[in-house]
Amino acid sequence: MQDDRLPLCRVAFEGERTAHWALFIPEEIGSHEGTLVHIGVEKAASCGSNRTSKSTGKVEKYVLRCHEFRMMGSGAQSCFPIANAYSTESELRRAAEEVFKRKSYNLLTNNCQHFCIDVVTYWHKICPQSVPRSAVEDVLARAQGVTNISYMLRRTQLNKERTKPENDRGDRPRFSID
Repeated sequence: MQDDRLPLCRVAFEGERTAHWALFIPEEIGSHEGTLVHIGVEKAASCGSNRTSKSTGKVEKYVLRCHEFRMMGSGAQSCFPIANAYSTESELRRAAEEVFKRKSYNLLTNNCQHFCIDVVTYWHKICPQSVPRSAVEDVLARAQGVTNISYMLRRTQLNKERTKPENDRGDRPRFSID
């Protein structure tokens, strides 16, 4: 079976630390086009997590967005591959949908940065060979201070990396270099 996983990337809009974050899977390695997965606010929407805006008093709902995206000309300030993280578009969508339906999002304590970290952490727990612990640590290291503090309070546990002896590595393909 061919592995069609591609590098999982984190996209930041409006600056690096205080930015709106999203996850991105390119169509192919090196492509600036692909699928963007993020949460957004939809005023008076019929689905998602409710929130009342303090500035306008209107009910806003957080919704999961998965759509085709072109990096060039998008307003994205940065796009970084997440260290050693690989996924397919369908795997990313499933992980995002699962995380979104379990959480209630808000601007300060559970926002778009938390969502990206939650998706990467969830995918690490499900498939640590595709998203290793180092990938979660990479995303956490780029988060703003408030996001990191809330994660310390939640004490999210990561799977510990296990190394197997050479003779106990299963049926993984073997390669030789001549």
